[in-house]
Amino acid sequence: MQIINTSYGYDKLSLKIGLKDIIVCMCPIPHTKRTFHFEYENCSNGKIKGISLSLERGIHIPYLFNEEGCYYFNIYMQSETNKSQYVSYIQPKSIKIQFENRMLRFVESPILIKNSSIVNGLRNDKRTLDYYTQSNKYFNYSDPNIAQLARKITRNCLTDRQKALAIHDWITQHIYYDYDALDSGAYAYRNNTATAILRDKRCVCVGFSYLMVTLLRAVGLPAMGQSCFALNISNDGGWEYGDNLSSHSNHMLTLAYFENKWRIIDPTWDTFNRFQEKLFHKSMNSFMSRIYFDTTLEFISHTHRFC
Repeated sequence: MQIINTSYGYDKLSLKIGLKDIIVCMCPIPHTKRTFHFEYENCSNGKIKGISLSLERGIHIPYLFNEEGCYYFNIYMQSETNKSQYVSYIQPKSIKIQFENRMLRFVESPILIKNSSIVNGLRNDKRTLDYYTQSNKYFNYSDPNIAQLARKITRNCLTDRQKALAIHDWITQHIYYDYDALDSGAYAYRNNTATAILRDKRCVCVGFSYLMVTLLRAVGLPAMGQSCFALNISNDGGWEYGDNLSSHSNHMLTLAYFENKWRIIDPTWDTFNRFQEKLFHKSMNSFMSRIYFDTTLEFISHTHRFC
């Protein structure tokens, strides 16, 4: 692989292999006023080398190792409130490269074929799509408050893609990831209906997915939750660790049908809001992350194994 795209939308990050560097072909917005840290991590021994640059179209990020092998290419961005801190721009282990015979290439995920078979095997006949637009006890858009919110969020949208994106953006800006519930285990007993999440404004991944499915269905878009096993949550390493290839699901994202295709959306991984130590911490980022909206199978398969 010589090119990797995070998504199919205009907000995608697109990277291309050069002679001995990685070239940014496209990025959501020019981050010229913020420093980014690009890091190569040796998959075998964890050794790290990095370089700090602005993220903008056309920049060349030099390869920093001389040794052949596999490396994770991680991207971190400088905090807007604390210039000495960096946070993940894309989740670690999302991009893997191989340096061999003095050549670089992107490595294909070993679970890409399985993930592709699951997503591409989903039915899209009218009966199936009608089923995934229904309201029920889990995705209850018959609640007038939910239906009204869905209409409000999408009132200026002309296409199904615009509706899905508007709902994604609203959720990632208004809902908080509940680290307290994750750490204590209380998330397992939470009410994850859209009504409860809109009341509490905090949840873990299941709540993000259930809320997104409900709002999508409320505006007529077929949608469902998709269980998966995600790296960087309850595990170490990448897919080279056997347990990560067989462990039960620990995450949930959303599948939505528009433009004649089932699309992959992970609103949890696009939010920077967090509820921690009983406090709501609103993201101070001046931009909206859409890295995981309509993400490509090639990209998402590096961190998500569909179950």
